[in-house]
Amino acid sequence: MAFAQLEPFGGAVDDLRAGLGPAVAVNMNRAEGTAPVSAMTFYPWHTEIKPEPKPETPDEIAQKWRRLLSPKGKPDGSQ
Repeated sequence: MAFAQLEPFGGAVDDLRAGLGPAVAVNMNRAEGTAPVSAMTFYPWHTEIKPEPKPETPDEIAQKWRRLLSPKGKPDGSQ
């Protein structure tokens, strides 16, 4: 799951990849002043585009690791 968050794969990404060609063709030939077309325009079943997550601070990352590696699961890493 962590890898999929860093490098997405699967059906939605394949659709995006397949929509890039038609989007380029449409955008090259669109009338001046019209809005550009997105690759996802060709796949209406993908209605939600998730925004990029905010980067975690080093303290947040360290806290997650402490919680993960703590034997009792305490956030501060104590036992």
